Amino acid sequence: MNLLETVLSCTGMVILSGYPNALYDKNLKRWRILDIEIDNKASGAKKKPKMIERIWMNY
Repeated sequence: MNLLETVLSCTGMVILSGYPNALYDKNLKRWRILDIEIDNKASGAKKKPKMIERIWMNY
């Protein structure tokens, strides 16, 4: 069972964090989405590039 199948089979509240993903967006259409702009802390650049972290919630 993969992660997407696992979260879809849960009967309780689920929160999933990651980066925008077409597969998750397609399968979690009824879930709430929160996008947060973050600095890419893993970057070695002086000026950290901005990234979007997405949170999917089924509640």
